[in-house]
Amino acid sequence: ALKSSLEAQTKVPANKMKLMPKSKGLWKGILKDDFDLASVDYTKVKPDPSVNNNGVQILLMGSPAAVDTLTGPKVKTVFIEDLPEEEAAKVAPEPSGLINLGNTCYLNSVVQCLRVIPELRQ
Repeated sequence: ALKSSLEAQTKVPANKMKLMPKSKGLWKGILKDDFDLASVDYTKVKPDPSVNNNGVQILLMGSPAAVDTLTGPKVKTVFIEDLPEEEAAKVAPEPSGLINLGNTCYLNSVVQCLRVIPELRQ
């Protein structure tokens, strides 16, 4: 009943969901299908202090069944580094920093930060 109720609310199929207790005293590890929740003595469960109503917390792991509805971006992102040299020169006529010599990356980041300051570009 618990898994079917969670399935209705989260769209995670019951056969794909894993339930683990976050509150101490519920059960150990992943909830088994044959576990009787009526056997839990809720008076001995330690309430989770992060829950405002002193209730218990259960962690649900699983993905909704409708994952195939996700789509990629409508327009592919193209980075300047991926452009041919001629097109990259049109977008940024001057280089944005130094060519990395293996240990110049920190200096390169400083140069790139200073490059955007208008007073230093004049």
